[in-house]
Amino acid sequence: MIPRLLLTAAATALTAYSASGGHADARFDTKLSPDQKIRQAINRLTFGARPGDVDEVRRMGVEKWIEMQLHPERIAENPLLPARLKPFESIRLDGAAILKQYYPQYPPGMMRPVTLNELLPGDQFRKVYSGTAEQRRAAIKALDPAVRVKVLPMLPPQVLEDLPELQKEQTEARKAAEEERQAEMRRLRPPINELLTPDQVRIATRGTPAERAALFDSLSQEKFEKVAATLPPDALAGRPELRRAVNMSRFPQQVVISDLREARLYRAIYSNRQLEEVLTDFWFNHFNVYEAKAQTLPLLPSYERDAIRPHVLGKFKDLLLATARHPAMLTYLDNWESMAPETFEIGPFAPGRFSNGQRFLAGRRTA
Repeated sequence: MIPRLLLTAAATALTAYSASGGHADARFDTKLSPDQKIRQAINRLTFGARPGDVDEVRRMGVEKWIEMQLHPERIAENPLLPARLKPFESIRLDGAAILKQYYPQYPPGMMRPVTLNELLPGDQFRKVYSGTAEQRRAAIKALDPAVRVKVLPMLPPQVLEDLPELQKEQTEARKAAEEERQAEMRRLRPPINELLTPDQVRIATRGTPAERAALFDSLSQEKFEKVAATLPPDALAGRPELRRAVNMSRFPQQVVISDLREARLYRAIYSNRQLEEVLTDFWFNHFNVYEAKAQTLPLLPSYERDAIRPHVLGKFKDLLLATARHPAMLTYLDNWESMAPETFEIGPFAPGRFSNGQRFLAGRRTA
């Protein structure tokens, strides 16, 4: 545990140093008034004084307040905080669940496209790609028209370079496919004037916060998500659950980092366990991982929740090992790829471990 006296002494020393103008030879025996001690403790061990904090520390006493901050499990948490954190679902999930829910292979609402291998199974694929001109023509003409109109846009030009009649059909099929794609995107992202009346459009884009809230609350979830996808982020100011829905409909992956940032902000504002939050923020920045690295981002909520937060008021060794061993740090530093130089010189890979025939069979079994 961080010694209580050390924290108190550090806060006092910093105040005396600042009061003296920052000179190295300043005296450190300047006495602080009771109110100065209170404000010094709050300024050093929290994110800043909130309404009522000074009175609370004065009532409790500085030393007792510091003792409580060193034992956050003894502090009753602000009842407002859980409600503020509730929308941020991803901060409570592990990496596997985040990948499943926030990393869709295709845009939300869009079905998986059929691949060319599925449309041209087995021997048909070989004939279309490597057969003679007559074999290619016959294989494509033999396709059901509904299948052929899907296959032709996917074929590279060289497949049809000596089949002019199919080249013309391919051009028409590609035009039809593009029109279908645009229609599908319009279905998924219709313009706002197709979703709302002119007066509702005015409210959604230029209305007061109260007018916007009333409008958004009156829409079904499906309709709101479509409307939200057309709005700028500032149209949803003050409504994190609505901003989150917008991001989920546009860039689900970015919701993960937004959840983490907003949750940290709300904890800094509302949590009664201020020292724990200050230290969590400090150590998260000290043992930093790069959020823009695609493989790292899904692991960040667990990194803060499981590797850092439990150890900020414990032993430094435990904190160091927890961060070094967490998948987020291993991925950020590419340590999951690390391999000792002698890896293939020991154990089952050691030279002479098997005869040549046994080694070959062992390799085949593990291939």
